[in-house]
Amino acid sequence: MVGVAVWAWAGTRPPRFRSEALLRLELSPEMSLGSALLAVREHRMAMATAAYREYFLDRIDPRDREICQGSGDGPAVRLAEVRDSRLIRVAVGTGDPELSARLANQYALFYGDYLVFREKAVVRGQYEILLRRDTAQRLQVERSREALRKFLLETAGMEGGGFLGERRRLQMEREEVARKYAAAEMTLLEAGTPVQGGAVPAKELSGLEETRRATGEKLVELDHAIRKIDSGVGREDEQAARFAGLRAQVEADERIGAEIREKITGLKLKLDLPTAAPVVLEDEAVPASRPLPPGRWGGFFLGLLAFVGAFLMVPLVRGPLEPGFRWPWAEVAFPRSLEVMPTVTAQGSRELLAACFEAPLHDAFFRVIQSLELAFSGEPHRCFLVTSALEREGKSFVAAGLAAVACAQGRRILLVDCHLASPSVGIWFPRADSGCGLLEWLQSRGDGSKQLSCQRQGDGGEGELYVVSSRGWAGDPVALLRQPCFAAWLRRAREEFDWVILDGPEIGATGESEVLARLCDGVLIVRDEAISRDKDFVKACRALEAAGARILGCLGNRGASAGS
Repeated sequence: MVGVAVWAWAGTRPPRFRSEALLRLELSPEMSLGSALLAVREHRMAMATAAYREYFLDRIDPRDREICQGSGDGPAVRLAEVRDSRLIRVAVGTGDPELSARLANQYALFYGDYLVFREKAVVRGQYEILLRRDTAQRLQVERSREALRKFLLETAGMEGGGFLGERRRLQMEREEVARKYAAAEMTLLEAGTPVQGGAVPAKELSGLEETRRATGEKLVELDHAIRKIDSGVGREDEQAARFAGLRAQVEADERIGAEIREKITGLKLKLDLPTAAPVVLEDEAVPASRPLPPGRWGGFFLGLLAFVGAFLMVPLVRGPLEPGFRWPWAEVAFPRSLEVMPTVTAQGSRELLAACFEAPLHDAFFRVIQSLELAFSGEPHRCFLVTSALEREGKSFVAAGLAAVACAQGRRILLVDCHLASPSVGIWFPRADSGCGLLEWLQSRGDGSKQLSCQRQGDGGEGELYVVSSRGWAGDPVALLRQPCFAAWLRRAREEFDWVILDGPEIGATGESEVLARLCDGVLIVRDEAISRDKDFVKACRALEAAGARILGCLGNRGASAGS
């Protein structure tokens, strides 16, 4: 009965006509393809907001607005990005074919005016804020200048009086007394020496001695007075420091006011100058000649038949599809499967790790390593991340097995446990849990107080395997991994080792895998179909693509997740 009701509704509803217009965004030619696609996606999301729809309805013809608002469902607007270009497809569906074409063209063209309007609104808001700041800053400058003028009036005549003037007067008097004392001392020395004219009378010598004694007492008295008023000199120094502080405050307020006025002038020029809209109508919409298929019985049954046929054909064509095939409901490419791991029956970490060197598990790892070498084009010093969509899919076991088998082939390998919230490399390599771990080193911010411990595993051979463990639990692992010291250490490690393998957490848990993917040359996704579903895997791929990661492939794992 539900199906009959749906068919009756689809057959009796009025027909709708859809017209499409192509909108080109004039972006910078220096932008990379990934940045251009991200910019196009952001513009498409902006066109789908309620703010732009309201702006569009205000700009169109009043009669068209009445038709759009008077109908029950209104115009159906669909926006889609054109792959590998800078185009946006605007599709508008209404009951009138000419109205659909007219609205599609206007919806695309008015977006350029909306960008200019939005930019002007932002500039106008900043302009008004700066005007209010300029008024407040002018009042602040006046207050600073008034405080400086008040201080100068209070300290007027400071040079001629006060403590500083008294000290200068006493200093000049002391210098005069010191000259008299020196003259009397010199006369007494000369009087004690016989000269050709005869000796100096005794009465004159007594007067000179009295003058020398009186001037000496006066010098002592003046020195005492100068020391007594030295505190007054300190007060003069405080006044000078206060004057310098007030003067610096006035200069700083005037400088801030000049900067604000300069910004106001720049924003005013932005408001006055015309701004070109970065939008070009690439292809105009034309009136549709045929209604949409659900409007008639024949189109509806034909679409239903095509859907059922496509649904039944999916299991038949899924295997032979090329790697670039995109599922219509996923909008993301499934990465190429590298290899399917055979079932592992051994239990325990040591038995599982030992099984990596036995057939057929060793052959599977060997083929995976060959695929990775081909993906890296044979270049040494590569770094890749091993992760999964959900927990317990065997990513830690695969990372440990790849490291062990690649080391046995003569490579110099570094395995890093980057799962700061739940480390697991210590399960496979117990000797790596000594020394300073990655979490402890990141918490010290790599300031040199602690050295990161890099433990060598095995007892020698053609290759070398080093392991960096991570013990403990991190509250904010994303912030720790985003530190510049970790990226710098990873660059140095890449130069010293042939391969650097990062054992990361599951994708989308806290954002750690996205941060690590930006620092690596590629990402290997481990999947256990008994744990993760298709939608979980698609969501993980979308997260990696949004982070700009290079997906090397998908490694199917069966049985190993139980031990890891």
